[in-house]
Order: sequence, then C-alpha cells, then structure tokens
Amino acid sequence: MMLFAATLRAKPGITEIRARMRPAHDAYWEPLMDRIWLAGPLLSDDGERIGQIMIVNAENQHDAHALVSNDPFAVHGCFEPFAMTAFRPSIRDGMPA
Repeated sequence: MMLFAATLRAKPGITEIRARMRPAHDAYWEPLMDRIWLAGPLLSDDGERIGQIMIVNAENQHDAHALVSNDPFAVHGCFEPFAMTAFRPSIRDGMPA
C-alpha cells in the first residue's frame, strides 16, 4: 500500500448539503478508518471551513481516487474536482527524521 493525498476544496453554498450528508459520510468512513492516514478541515484565515485534506492508504492512484470519490460528500457534489497525488511523509510530529 502507498499513501495518496487529496486537497478537497469545498464548492460554494454546500453547507446544507454537507450537514445533511454528515451521517452518511461518517458511516462510509467508519469501516475504512484503517485506510485514513490523516484527514481534517482546511480553514480560511477567519476559521471558516473551505475544504479538507485527506491522505489515504491505497494500492494505487486509481484506487485512492475511487476511495475518496465514493465519500457521500464527493458523490453529492460538495467538492471541486480533485486529484490524488502519491505522498511520502518526511517529517511528522513524533516520527524520526
């Protein structure tokens, strides 16, 4: 398995859809938690959520893209088009250099 990163930029006006899809999003990822290396929101300077970053374990780029594309947030159009890029961590808190 390899790590792949996606920067998922939120489309404007998706707050209601995102709130409605939150339970489905959580249910989708719950059995896949071992595939998520890192995930979290991207914030504007004033703290508003503008998207998220995800780094996932996958066999290849195609599988990584499919994993993220099947998230209900993505299925229901919450994100701008995105690409998956291979990722190799070099510095991480608590990780030897």
